[in-house]
Parts: sequence; C-alpha cells; structure tokens
Amino acid sequence: MKFTILFGILMLLCSCEKESKNGKSISYKYYNDLLLQTEKTIYCDKSLTQELLTAPFDIKSKDVVAALLVKCQILSFKGENVKCDSLAKIAMDIAKANNDQVGLYFANSFFSDKDTFHNKNKLGIGAYYRFYETTKTGDPQFHEEVVHDLINILLAAENYKEVKKYIVEQHKLAEQLNDSIVWYGYYSNKSIELFEHYGQDSVAVADAYIDKAIQICPKWKYSDYYIALSNKDWLKGHDDVSGIERNIAASVKYNYFDIADYTNIIGYYYTVGDESKCLYYFNLVEQKCIYNQDYDDLTNIYNHLSNLYMMLKKFDKALFYYKKKQLYAEKLGEQQTRSRIEELESVYQLKETNQLLTKQQQINTALVALAGVLLVALLLFWMLNLRRKSAAHQRYLEIIKKLETQETSKLVSVSLSNENDPSSNNIAQAIIVTQKTMPKVEEELIDKITRGLAIMEREEMFLKSDFKASVVAQKLGTNTNYLSQYFTQEKKKTFPEYTQELRINYVLNRLKNDNIFRKFTLQAIAEEIGYKNAATFVRIFKAQTDISPSFYIEEINNDKKM
Repeated sequence: MKFTILFGILMLLCSCEKESKNGKSISYKYYNDLLLQTEKTIYCDKSLTQELLTAPFDIKSKDVVAALLVKCQILSFKGENVKCDSLAKIAMDIAKANNDQVGLYFANSFFSDKDTFHNKNKLGIGAYYRFYETTKTGDPQFHEEVVHDLINILLAAENYKEVKKYIVEQHKLAEQLNDSIVWYGYYSNKSIELFEHYGQDSVAVADAYIDKAIQICPKWKYSDYYIALSNKDWLKGHDDVSGIERNIAASVKYNYFDIADYTNIIGYYYTVGDESKCLYYFNLVEQKCIYNQDYDDLTNIYNHLSNLYMMLKKFDKALFYYKKKQLYAEKLGEQQTRSRIEELESVYQLKETNQLLTKQQQINTALVALAGVLLVALLLFWMLNLRRKSAAHQRYLEIIKKLETQETSKLVSVSLSNENDPSSNNIAQAIIVTQKTMPKVEEELIDKITRGLAIMEREEMFLKSDFKASVVAQKLGTNTNYLSQYFTQEKKKTFPEYTQELRINYVLNRLKNDNIFRKFTLQAIAEEIGYKNAATFVRIFKAQTDISPSFYIEEINNDKKM
C-alpha cells in the first residue's frame, strides 16, 4: 500500500516535469489529483507523510511547484501555518514566473492571509474574484474549485447576498461534473447559506442538506466528513460537546488539526464552568496559535478563559487573560471604539472587581488564620485521641490479664461454688421444685438458687434471648420477688447486671480464643449472646469494659499478628 501511494505521487511529479519540458501548461486535474493523493496519504500513512514532508526539493526543478504544494498540503493539515505560508509564498513566486495559473491558485489557497476572510480586506477577496473571472471559460473542474472557495470566503464575510448567486452556479457545475466531492461541497455550502440567511426557520431544510453532504462525502476525506458532522451539530443551536470531542479524536487519528474544534470546546466548557477541561484544551493549542501567529483564534480563547474566571469569581485570573486577549487583539490591529479603561469597566466592571479583589484578599487572610486555628485544634484532637487510645489499650491489657488469671471482680461475679455438684444435665429435673415442696428455711432456698444458677451457667443458658428473671424464677421453682431478693443480698447486683456480666465475659473469652468468631459482624455477635440488635450489645459492652468491641477485636488481631 505504502509503495503504491509513493509510486503514484512520484509518477504524477514525473508527468508534471514531462509536461513542463514539452512546453505544456500544467492542468488543474494534475494538481488536484496530486493533492487528493497527498490527502489520502496523510490519512493513511504517517511514515510516508513524513518522508514527503522532509524530502529535499530543487528550486530550479520544473516540478518544484508540485513538490512544494505536496509539502503545503501536509503542513496545512498539521496546522503548521507558519511553515506552510513560507513554502506557499515560494510556490506562488515560481508559479507566477512560469505563468502557471493553476499552480499559482493552489499556492495562493495555502497562503493564510489573516485578513482574507474579513470584509475590510478587499484585496484578499479580490484575488478570488479575479481567479473566478479567468476560469469561467476554462476547465469546469478548476472553475468549480474557485467558486467553492469564493463561497466559503463570502460566508465567512457574512455576504449572504453574494453567496446565493455563487451557490446557484455551484449547483449547475455539480450537475455538469457529477462528482461526489463537488456535490458534497454544494450540499454543505447550501446548508450553511440557508441557516445563516434565514436562521431557525430554515433548520429543517438546512439539516436535510447537511445530511446529504454527509452521505455523499467520500469517507477517506475525513476532514470534510467531520466538518460536515460539526456543522450538523451547529445547526442544533447549541454546542454538542460529544461531537466536538469526536472531531478532535478523529483529527488526531487522521493527522488533521483544526483550531476551530479546540476553540469551540474551550467555549463550551467555559459555559459550564469546567476549569480543568478548559485549561486542558487551552494548553494543547496556545503555543501553536502563538507560533502560527493565529491571533484571531487566540484572542477568542483568551476571552473564553477570562469569562470563565469571571464566572468562577477568580478575578485576578480573569483580568490576566483579558489583558492577554487585549495584547493579541492589538497585534491584529483591531480598532478600539472606546478606551481600554472604559472597555474594562464596562465588560468586567473594573471598579467592582477591585473591590472584590480586596475583599477576596481579606477573606484569604481570614482563611489562613482559620486554617491555623484548625491546625492547632487538629493537633490537640490528635493528642487527645492518642491519649484516649493509650488508655483504651491499657484497659484492654487489664482485661486480658484478668481473663488469663480468672480474676473476674468486675467482669464476672458469678459464684463457681458447687461446680462439682453431681446434678443431672436436665435442669428441669435437678432444680425445679414446686411451691408445695419449697424449703421453709431461707438457707435452703439460697442453696437451691445458687446450685440452679451454677448449672445454667455451665450450660450457657444465659445466651438465650429469653433468659429473663421470670423464666429463671420459674425454672428454679421460686418467684421473681425471691429471686430479686437473692441477687440483692447474695450477689450485690440486679438480675439484669448479672446477665450482662455473664454475656460480656463469654464474648471476651470467645473473641480472645476464636479467630472465626472475631470475623462476625457486631449484629451477629449480639444475636449470638441473646441481644436483638448491635446497638444494645455495644452499649452494654462499653459499660462493662470501658472500651468498644471493635477496639477489643482490633487489639486482639494485632496481638495475634505479633
């Protein structure tokens, strides 16, 4: 593929030299085919494109204009306007000296005259009018090329009255030539002319024309294809950011650079206040605009950034970019209708801005002071938290020590006396007595309750959710009044406190020795020991141990790792 393209371009150049030696003027078809072939190369083969760009050329060669036009085509697509202008100027001078009108026209089209698209530059537009007159009776393809470019210039100059006349002529040429590229140009220009001239009333018709342009555009002409897609988005009356980003991605892929896409996307992200996206695309194009002396687009971009920072109330940056915009506007030679100070005051309300800047400085000072206070507060909080953690860790060590030595003065106050009592495992048979057989002597009742509770503790009945005073009293063959009196006199605590200590002591030991149990959620642990929800369990655990269950589990896991 690469060899075929290169061979085709070389053959065209050779045919150019042959025709020149024979004294024949070079045709429009030759130059047009050469540039179309170069365009395909730009899209399809980066390495070959670079070879063509860097290949040396002989200023005295007969085919020098063709060689220069190939380089201009590549530089134009890459957005390297300064280099393109330099080579285009050389090609123009040589073509003029050789009376090569077609070569002169193409070289002129690559020369980016900054004022060509403005009404005030009659000379720039006049050059295209002159080409129009000289090509009327010649090659219709060459004439259509001139008509198409003239329409684009008039559209940019907003001279719609003139545009309409030339679009009618372009339609006739399209019918005569019946070429897809020519039809694409006509449909695209017709769509823009309708919309620019008649506004929203023509959107439906204009959209239909642009759809035809998209359908008929050769897919290898990616720049034209994506420009048509951009115009379709533009007809919607608002920026379509996905469409613009699609164009930028395509232009990178196909070695094509269009500053308009970057200007438009910066404009879009300015309207939505996205500073990071604006700066991202701005950084991609600023230096290129400066290098290419593209001050028109550069002033638009600076204006977008200035407006963005005004919207974000970052007034120092807003003024910074506005001054840069003014600097490059002066390089363009734009005439100011008012003084610079008046414009600043009217557009940016400079007096109010200065007041806001002063206020912002005061706010910044206050924020610095507040930040200092917050830093001190954060430091104090960190120190207090460190002390709290140290105290919690010390409490954890005490708990572990008590668990290991079976000291349960606070955590467990359940008597383990009569532990070897040969009672039946069936607690109903061992301890339940009816009211008819209840002992008359108080000591006997105390002994019965004590032995019954010991059996319940061994069987871990306290883990059941129904382990309540009424249920326990019934199983012990007594009533809640006697049971309450027993706990007050013998245990020096209430029945709920007794239950809580048993359950928490069970959890402490189980968490210490069972690594799987430590992975349970707090809700699961709570349900395991008879509580319905984690909040109740956490509250009781903290009351019993002075630390949270999460901290206890974390400390045990740390110890296990060590």
